[in-house]
Amino acid sequence: MKNLKLLIVAVIALMAAACSQNISIKPSINDNVLMGITTSSHRGLNFTYSSLLPDNKIPIYRQNKSALTNNRNYTCDQSGTLQRMLNQYLSNKYHELSTDADLKMQVTLTDFYMEHYTTSSAGIQAISILVDDDSIVNYMVSAFVTVEVSLEQDGVKVQRSFSASADASTDYDHEVAAFSDAINQANNRILMLLNAFLTENDF
Repeated sequence: MKNLKLLIVAVIALMAAACSQNISIKPSINDNVLMGITTSSHRGLNFTYSSLLPDNKIPIYRQNKSALTNNRNYTCDQSGTLQRMLNQYLSNKYHELSTDADLKMQVTLTDFYMEHYTTSSAGIQAISILVDDDSIVNYMVSAFVTVEVSLEQDGVKVQRSFSASADASTDYDHEVAAFSDAINQANNRILMLLNAFLTENDF
């Protein structure tokens, strides 16, 4: 009986994994971020990163976060991707990333979710059902990212929260690429907000 229960659990887990689709997120930093970096040729940074996301599953809501959708099952490595982008950005901004540096920065990814909803009229949606063709329906996907940033130097500590979002329009056949684009844009906007904050406060 015990072996049967284990077998059932394993089958359910395999079915769930088979039904999910992984989205590959681009870790590229856009030109606006790179051109806006004010480099420090002498200052180092002690940078640490953490994430509060429970897993790689993407929480997907309807418009205005009104309700969770139950017909989309996507995963992505948002935590790892944002960390790589932060490392690249900070490596360009500061002389070096070192645990010995006086300036300490802790970035925590606190929230990440997406919205997915149709922008087509009710008539187009009805026709789509009648002709069994999802490609004629247009959708909007939106990515939302929130981070907490803590900076400390000479006993002075500053904390700040940043939130960014980005949209991408798509049809049914290309929504995976749209999800990836929206997430990348939102991550880049987090970098832009962080860069402006560091520049304004002379960090």
